[in-house]
Amino acid sequence: MRRSAALLAATCLLAGEGCSEEKKERGAGKAPAASESAETGGAKTTSPAPVDEAAPAPAQAGRAQAASLDPAALAARIGVEPGPLEYDPGEGSAAVVASARGKAEIRRVGMEIWEEVRADAPLHEGDQVRASEGGLVNLTLVDETAVELAEESAVAIGSRKVTADPASSAALLYGVARFTVAARAPGEGPFLTFTPGGVIAAKGTVYTAGVAASGVTRVGVEAGAVEVAGSARLDAPVAVAAGQAVVVAPAGEVGAPGAVGDADADWGAWRDGAEADLDTKTAAEFHARRAQALEAELEAAYAELEVQTAAAADAEAKAEAAEQARDPAAYRAAAPEVGGAVDASFAMSLRLEYLTSAMLAHAYVADALYVRHPEVVAVIEPARPRLAGAVLWQKKYQVVADLHVEPLRAYYYVHHPVGRVHARLVAYRVPPFYARVRLDYPAPVVTGRVKLAVYRPPVVITPAHGRIRKTVYVRAPRIGWYAGVKARVHPAPARVHWYVQPKAPRSRVVFGARPSGSVKVKAVFVAAPPTPRVRAVVRFAGPRDQHAPQGGGRVDLRGQPAAAVKIKAGVRAGGGAPARVEVRDRRGGEAAGARARVGVKVKGPRIQVNAPKVRPPRVKGSVKVKAGVRVGK
Repeated sequence: MRRSAALLAATCLLAGEGCSEEKKERGAGKAPAASESAETGGAKTTSPAPVDEAAPAPAQAGRAQAASLDPAALAARIGVEPGPLEYDPGEGSAAVVASARGKAEIRRVGMEIWEEVRADAPLHEGDQVRASEGGLVNLTLVDETAVELAEESAVAIGSRKVTADPASSAALLYGVARFTVAARAPGEGPFLTFTPGGVIAAKGTVYTAGVAASGVTRVGVEAGAVEVAGSARLDAPVAVAAGQAVVVAPAGEVGAPGAVGDADADWGAWRDGAEADLDTKTAAEFHARRAQALEAELEAAYAELEVQTAAAADAEAKAEAAEQARDPAAYRAAAPEVGGAVDASFAMSLRLEYLTSAMLAHAYVADALYVRHPEVVAVIEPARPRLAGAVLWQKKYQVVADLHVEPLRAYYYVHHPVGRVHARLVAYRVPPFYARVRLDYPAPVVTGRVKLAVYRPPVVITPAHGRIRKTVYVRAPRIGWYAGVKARVHPAPARVHWYVQPKAPRSRVVFGARPSGSVKVKAVFVAAPPTPRVRAVVRFAGPRDQHAPQGGGRVDLRGQPAAAVKIKAGVRAGGGAPARVEVRDRRGGEAAGARARVGVKVKGPRIQVNAPKVRPPRVKGSVKVKAGVRVGK
């Protein structure tokens, strides 16, 4: 096909082999997971999982591993350095702050510091937003979903690149949020909400989710239906209909759905009751230990993602060889392996998004306990670098989504039987050779390909002639998208007040407790300048060819600093007309000293472009990326 990527493992991004001596010493064993149990039958569960007394307390373990928690060593092991990401000036945001009552704050990807934000502020994938005490923040996502964020609550904007069908998503880190999910357009995937307890999937509905400091998650549905997959059984989701609620225990076990009356619809009272009897030290130990266990799960998931993306690239190379040989039988034999590896890669990317969001949530609550309760400082202080590392894990995930997962969507549209159907819905043109070959192989079974439990979101079936009219962005949203949807995107009217601030809250853990003032928070990581998302951009112009987008096109490769990107581009030009090709690094604008000469050979209608290595200006960073890319649609 005309757009393919050799998804080679980026150093310290996927498996991370050889990134530090610490990893060699740890070996292949996983960190022990916390022993977790909680009552799940009712709508109130107040205690987190008890801490294993035989294992060393987080404070003791932290002192014993002081060297391994060195911030610089931690950043090197994760594979990214702290600091925000730079974005292309022409790239639109994934969400926007529609309105804010009271104080609203934002934390950008890769940053530890929260900053006050006002209405109409753009939010990129991975950015986190929180509402202050007594506040209410409304967010509008690019898929026209509205999110109402209650006081003392925090969410993170999810990635649109990590599912086969593009769709917005969000992660509820702590507190309560109400989601008015827009109806799905043709070719759009389900809306996903990640919580520490699991994943919520909705096709178009209204529901509220709450996450307490105890680790308990509750989901209540007002209209439509959702499915909830607990972390203990991601492959066994539970359906929750309108008028029902379900509780997910800290261990990720989903309880039985139960009816919700008006008396149970007040989420302010639910959160206050869920935290009323919670012991602060027990909660601190729980969140610190869960973050430690999630690190091991993240490393295993990245290793599995590397296996699957490499398999997808190898299989796609066989499909392209069949295209060049004009051999439909060879392509028909290669396509099922491409489809299976693509499905497995997207499934692993969703597991990684869940794990990344869960780690960020545990770190958020631990940090809130740290500044509110002096008695837990001894527990959390030794583990603070590891907890602060959650922002680096999230930054790493956004980079991997850009570099390794997003290119798979082209494979999905061309080589997957379901993707082939959905390609027509989003006006993605399948190259003629592939389009002439009918893909009739059954949908791949992911569970037989991956070693880890994964969540498979439901497939949204919307007829192409449906009445839903909205833009589905297969790639980055356009600048100014919010101006066109502002007037029609609003939260659904609530039958009763969905959140009421308790007049006399009993909880004194996170909600209802103010910073003590006796603990001064110091940043774990040294402030760093914005990180350029290295882009080697291949542009082609001249007469529009049959495979290029209207008016020409481009393919972006996004990586990390200090990258050496090798480009090979094959472009078909209609009628053999010459094409102008430019290869350069993009660092939020024009790049200096990063351009490369290219050689163009014309063979009939095919223009072969061979570019030397493009070495962008070196900037501070520990991640090096090598990728081979064939460009063209």
